[in-house]
Amino acid sequence: NAGAIDNTTIGATTASTGAFTMLSASGTATLSTVNINAGAIDSTTIGATTPSTGKFTTVQVGTGGYLDNNGVKVVGTQQAHLADASTSPAGTYSYSDSEVVAELDALATKLNSILRVLEAHGLLAAS
Repeated sequence: NAGAIDNTTIGATTASTGAFTMLSASGTATLSTVNINAGAIDSTTIGATTPSTGKFTTVQVGTGGYLDNNGVKVVGTQQAHLADASTSPAGTYSYSDSEVVAELDALATKLNSILRVLEAHGLLAAS
């Protein structure tokens, strides 16, 4: 019920089960199945060679970091605010063709700005 078994291989020929209150390994340990219910995994890449699924309650991306989906930046650094599009006041107005064209051009520019931001965040494919 006490003592130490030092510098001795256990189960090298015929492996069996073991129950421990604490297990420590140095160097590389290969475990076929692991269930981690607490603690932290810091400064460690997970899935670099063979990626798999993950399920999280919270994902935090550090400054300058981003979420990547198959090499496409999905969400990154928050972009600057786009100014709201102007609206015309209510009422009856008369516009020349050139004024209508200018307003449509301004609207197209605003929409293209929005599309570029959505593309930059990976929410739309780049054109």
